[in-house]
Amino acid sequence: MLCSSVAFAQADSPAQGESAGKGIFKKEKDKQEWQKQVEGVDYAKDKDIKLSYGDILATKEDTLVFHFSNYQIWIQPFSVFRLNSIAAGDDATAVVPELLFGEALFKGNKGLLLLPGHSMEAQGTAYIVVDEEKYTIIASVDGQQTVLPHGSEQTITVSPASMIDLGPAGEIGEPFDMFEDDVAYYSEMPIPDDAPRVSVNTDQKALTLEALSEYWTQTRVTLLENGPESEVGLAISRGEHRQAEPPPTGDNIQVFDPTKGPTQKTMSFSTSVGASDASNVIEGAPALTSITIGGVKASIGELINLTHKNLDDGTIKIVGRASVDDPEKWKLVLKVNDDETLLDSVTSFDYSLRVVQEFPNAPTVYNITIADQPAESFEEGTVLTREHLESGRIKIAGNAAAGQNILNYKIELVARDTDDKEQNIGSFQVDLDLSTLDTVEISKDNGISWDPVSGLEEWSTTISPTDSEVYKIRARTQDVMGNKSEEQFEAYEFTYRYKTDNETLREVFESMMRAFLDEDRTTFIRNTSNDYSSNIEDLRDLNELETSIEERFRCCTVSIQYTIQDVYANIQAKTGSVEFHWNDKTGVSRTTNYAVFNYLYEEGEWKFSEVIDPNTFLRASRVAFSVELEIGAFDMTADGAETTTLSARVLDNAGSIVADYVEVVFTVDNGSVSPATALTVDGYANATYTAGVTPGTATITATSGTAVDSGTITLNPVAPPLPPDQEQ
Repeated sequence: MLCSSVAFAQADSPAQGESAGKGIFKKEKDKQEWQKQVEGVDYAKDKDIKLSYGDILATKEDTLVFHFSNYQIWIQPFSVFRLNSIAAGDDATAVVPELLFGEALFKGNKGLLLLPGHSMEAQGTAYIVVDEEKYTIIASVDGQQTVLPHGSEQTITVSPASMIDLGPAGEIGEPFDMFEDDVAYYSEMPIPDDAPRVSVNTDQKALTLEALSEYWTQTRVTLLENGPESEVGLAISRGEHRQAEPPPTGDNIQVFDPTKGPTQKTMSFSTSVGASDASNVIEGAPALTSITIGGVKASIGELINLTHKNLDDGTIKIVGRASVDDPEKWKLVLKVNDDETLLDSVTSFDYSLRVVQEFPNAPTVYNITIADQPAESFEEGTVLTREHLESGRIKIAGNAAAGQNILNYKIELVARDTDDKEQNIGSFQVDLDLSTLDTVEISKDNGISWDPVSGLEEWSTTISPTDSEVYKIRARTQDVMGNKSEEQFEAYEFTYRYKTDNETLREVFESMMRAFLDEDRTTFIRNTSNDYSSNIEDLRDLNELETSIEERFRCCTVSIQYTIQDVYANIQAKTGSVEFHWNDKTGVSRTTNYAVFNYLYEEGEWKFSEVIDPNTFLRASRVAFSVELEIGAFDMTADGAETTTLSARVLDNAGSIVADYVEVVFTVDNGSVSPATALTVDGYANATYTAGVTPGTATITATSGTAVDSGTITLNPVAPPLPPDQEQ
């Protein structure tokens, strides 16, 4: 039997159990983020909510009104609609609000409205409901409503004081009469003058939009906030949180399919409830005088919204009374979703309906942050320092959401006489919303122990860290029915260190510099990455670096001084650098050099990875800064035969001898030098000077690059031969 009454949420009476804040939210076409309309603005007086084609508006506990020249549409709380358009003649379009979910009151003359699977031309007063499965009920209070299934050319007329059921694929039920009380109630319902108004941006070209495949529920509307929609809301939109549909029950209705013709389909509506058929009343049947369901006083035909707070030890208590003239003739049967239970008494009953969730949707925790950083970035080797503390503690925060778990019960009380004739004395629709969180907990030891946090949907906690302690963070949540979130695949791991990243990197650099000054090659290389590389000759990879340092330690005394200018460490990026100035302590060079040591963060340690410094002290330089010429003899005979040694010591700008094979050129103005060009070995280039034959002075010059040094030798005349009588 199709339903003959509809229970509608009133604008000033939000659904029981909801704690959503007020608000109207807009999402513009082709955008992902929701924007809350400005709080405190009287839209009815100060300005309208501007809409363009394709924009979507969602109301929480607020209502709003479409004002057109000849009609108005009052959108109720927890409703969603989109601004659409349809063709209205040659090259003409008409603005059409499209109700995606929720309830709306229409008053006026010939207004258009889009519904899932249908278009509607409304006239007079009509109340429309679209449920979370995209099924629609139209209550034609007065005036005549015309419905056109999408894909069809045949319209359906809904007469005054009647209702019709519609399905999202063009299904159409048979019209049926409204109760007189409902007709009177909706006829007298006024559209408020002070509700926010919607105006259409007519500057844009009209668009005919495709049907939306996403789902809407009251829970999804409740979760809307400024910015991107929550993961739970997106899951609802994809249909992931929908309960498994029960087997079809109820009377058949006609389904319109333009290609196959009429077929049969069963529809049911969470927004509609049954009522007894007055034409089939059995004389003397019991009459229901009172009933409470889950502690809520109910009226026949009422939609009852319950939450976990209405449960009594996991059950819904159904308590009531009935009056009957001959109780011996009757039995009272309770039907719950067509499962029968014979009650003990026909005049009073107290029944506990056990709540069972066969396939509950699990709650979720998401958007977890540790010290304001995404938890997903934390892995083995991640380090937090005192720079990440807030008031001496590490903050851990996130969000949680209950899975959507709404159980639907069709509850009927049936009187059965001794001849097994039945009379329905009361029908009720119960929606039990168990989508509520109970606890959120975190573990800092990989699940060994758990601690509660503050808050539920938005939660946070803090921990007081210990230096060098390793933490493995897990989070979990549980709803009011004991359903737990999925186990976290891996813990979010980090090590806490009191010293900052910059301080730790500075210590590593200082350790390396001490090792270098102490000529401790082992310690220096131990702090160097296997991935070390450089563009500097002789220092291009780790092997060249080791060879250069060994040569440097072998050939010369390390004598430099340095001053750190800046330290930068970023463990998340696993990179760091130390900028510093240095010069030689011996004073051979007055030049101050700028250098950078770059580091990589590898397996919890900083490793030296690159040097940027053309004059680096890490190698025996090939660039001469000074030459020291040493001459073996300073007085010689100008006989063209006497010789002496020449030795040129070549130093770099750090005061150390240069690398082997640096070229030195010897020149002389009296006599000769051989070889004229020599290469350094262990910092020295050697040659032999042969005296000239001209008495006087010989100037010898040693040149390497731009470095020059010179010295002189006195050449004495050759003594004349002795007289023969003096010869020995």
